[in-house]
Formats: sequence, structure tokens, C-alpha cells
Amino acid sequence: MSMVLEKVDLPSMRQITHELIERLSRCGNGEGMICSNLDESIDCYNQVCADLLNCVNFWAQDVFKGQLPFNVEIEDVLKNAIRELLIQAKKIANRGIDMNGVCYELKGLGLLCMYVVLFESRLEEWASPQLAVSPAPRMKIPEASECEIIKSIEQLSNRLKDEP
Repeated sequence: MSMVLEKVDLPSMRQITHELIERLSRCGNGEGMICSNLDESIDCYNQVCADLLNCVNFWAQDVFKGQLPFNVEIEDVLKNAIRELLIQAKKIANRGIDMNGVCYELKGLGLLCMYVVLFESRLEEWASPQLAVSPAPRMKIPEASECEIIKSIEQLSNRLKDEP
């Protein structure tokens, strides 16, 4: 079941991340599981990881597009949810690595390992989203240079008008 992000404010983000972490408890911890249960547990973790990743991405895109102001508290809620998910996802991934091939190949294991690496990388290299700004000079152009640029553009424009 994939989640739909309808409202992005602090209370709703807390609720969403709480529900995602609660879903992990229903996925199982991988200990003492037979192969079929482990496979189901890995699939469950993959879905929660996908939903959390979508949640983070939608929030960041909304901030970037100016549809939502940046809120450090929402950012902290998301980062904490990622940390909590990683603790549990690593355990199930390690259990999957130990059991992979014992009964059969665990199809979702590679995807779960990818999510673990992705979320670790995101936390390590975290960059807070910012509102997009239109391209502009990064420094003030000196007045003399600005006059030269305008003059060159006018000369080029005149030359283009003269050509057939």
C-alpha cells in the first residue's frame, strides 16, 4: 500500500512518519523467521522505505517549487524517521544476507540493501531544500563593464539588422 501525501505541515508530517515506523513493527524483525516469512518481511520493509523516500522527495520538491516554506522541524522529523528506519532495515537486510540462498534467493533483498545505502547517503550528505531562484549573476557587474556589455550587444544587433 503506497501512501499519498496530501498535506505537508508539522503535525501531518509527524503523523505520517509515525505511521510509517509503526508499519515496520508489523513487518517483523527477521529473527527466527522461516524463508517465506523473511521474504514477506523484506517486501514490507521495501514498501515502507519507498513511502518514506517519496515523502522526503515530495516535501523537498514542494519547498523547492515555493509551494511550501522550509520548516526545520519538518526536516528534523523526516531525518529522525530515516534514522529509525535505518536501524531496523539494516537488521532485516543483514538477516536476509545471512539467509539468502539457504532456502532460495530473496528477491527483494537487493532493493532493501539499496534503500539502506541510499538513506545512509542521504543522511550523510543531507542538504536542506531551498526555494528555487531564477538564474542571476552571482556578483554585481561593475558599471563600466555593464556599459561595455550593452555597447557590444547594440553593435551586434545593428550588424544583424544590416545583414540580409
